[in-house]
Amino acid sequence: MNVTRINQLILRNHKLIFYSAWLLLNLVQSAATGLLDDEAYYWVYSRFPDWGYFDHPPMVALLIKAGYYIFPNELGVRLFFAVMSTVAVWMIEKLLPFKDDLLFYTIMLAMGLLQLGGIIAIPDTPLIFFTVLYFLLYKKMLERPSLSVAFLFGLTIALLLYSKYHGVLIVLFSVLANPKLFSRYYLYVAGITALLLFGPHLYWQYLHGFPSVQFHLLERSAPQYKLSFTTDYILGQIILAGPVAGPIFLWCAFRKRPAGGYERALKFTMIGMYVFFLLTTFRGRVEANWTLPALIPMIVLTHQYLLHNFRLRQWLSRLAAVTIVLVFVVRLHTMIDFFPGKRFKIDEFLANREWAMAIQQHANGLPVFFTDSYQRPSKYWFYTGDPSFSLNTVDYRRNNFNFWPLEESLFNKKAYAIYQGKKADYYKDSIITPKGPYLGRAIENYFSFSRIRIQPQEKLVARQGIVNAPVKIFTDEGMLRNIKSPYDSLPVLLSVYEKDSVIANIPTNIRLGMINSREVSLQTTFNVNLPAGKYVTRFAITSCIDNWPTINSSVINLKVE
Repeated sequence: MNVTRINQLILRNHKLIFYSAWLLLNLVQSAATGLLDDEAYYWVYSRFPDWGYFDHPPMVALLIKAGYYIFPNELGVRLFFAVMSTVAVWMIEKLLPFKDDLLFYTIMLAMGLLQLGGIIAIPDTPLIFFTVLYFLLYKKMLERPSLSVAFLFGLTIALLLYSKYHGVLIVLFSVLANPKLFSRYYLYVAGITALLLFGPHLYWQYLHGFPSVQFHLLERSAPQYKLSFTTDYILGQIILAGPVAGPIFLWCAFRKRPAGGYERALKFTMIGMYVFFLLTTFRGRVEANWTLPALIPMIVLTHQYLLHNFRLRQWLSRLAAVTIVLVFVVRLHTMIDFFPGKRFKIDEFLANREWAMAIQQHANGLPVFFTDSYQRPSKYWFYTGDPSFSLNTVDYRRNNFNFWPLEESLFNKKAYAIYQGKKADYYKDSIITPKGPYLGRAIENYFSFSRIRIQPQEKLVARQGIVNAPVKIFTDEGMLRNIKSPYDSLPVLLSVYEKDSVIANIPTNIRLGMINSREVSLQTTFNVNLPAGKYVTRFAITSCIDNWPTINSSVINLKVE
């Protein structure tokens, strides 16, 4: 076959070659790369199928469970994410009002995140997939609305929300961009469809005290603003758009004047998401990936802007070549440790099995649990096959280990605790692992009650040093079975914080023995010896680790008069 025929073959089949190569790289990378910490946590999600989880909706768990059933390894965890990310790129091309294949390929190759992130089993991948599908249907809702399109539109909205809660921003900003949609009954058909389909998750939230709302809106707020929250966010968005071409992408997308309602919705959504999360930095730290859906309109708007800007296209081609080299190096490093002895964030991919085996060997047959880490027990479980648990104390935060029925298997048994943090004096053993030293200690008699949830029924106010307030306590049969002597005399505590550090654990009049059914209403009374002011608190219950109780409520404000 001569060069001319090869060139003709490539020209005729360039799309097939591009997307096949994209998918193949995703699959190879998925199989050859260890799991990130969060991926392992979401894998544990899939061990407990449910309509919701503490941190996220259930889409990520469903995709992992389906893939892991086919391949019980890293490839299985990522299988459907690798496929969805490839299909998402193909669908983004369908969003372009006017197409230039070479320009589109150049843009995609200059965006390192979509190449590398396509393998990672996190909620953002289905969120991007359904964002693209949403805008495809949005365009039809503007141009050729019908009942069938409205039902599909509603289904896609529900799938967006089942992927990640940020999907609501996409719907909000895109609809606000074209207010005429509110005059069409098709929009209400779509809205009702989405609400009905998303109803099971809302009911799950109701049954569990709306933990995701509490966590995302209250518990993630920082006690005070730091300028770095905003500057890190802005820098993160530039890097997210493209490690070297990001400034060009953002400049082109913001410069592009919308042509019609469809492009107006794209631009309004992009700007809306960037501004919304910029304002959110004044409440606390914002993860760079929260704006990932904004990349979809950015790609489309950038493509349209560059169609006739040949000088910028030339620059973009050069930057795409640089990005390809950078991505190639990162891909290799996620599979091969080029810098043994040094650890970077990306090294979450490396030495996972060796790390888990080192801890398992040191535990010498004892069941292992981790203190204040939802990621490490997840990764330990995945790589050893031994279920593990996260004991979430008042120094940490709640997560889905506060819901899963795991601690019963440890109750009244000798277990081995693993820790990596500031309370090193309690943990006597040092464990050398490929990921650095860890601390450990054998616990002779394990007990904890982390699934008990305590909810005040009115504001906590200390008058003359005394708090008197009604509370509701929710638990389950597993916890109730373990509330017996000597644990029935354990007090419920109120942990008081100052700048994220616990300054007091105040005993209340409530003892565990008073919790005798799945839902109990009690009156709590306790003395507060603190200066007048406002404090952040949580209810807590003593655990097997001395002076280190578990978190048993969301954040609660206490006023001392």
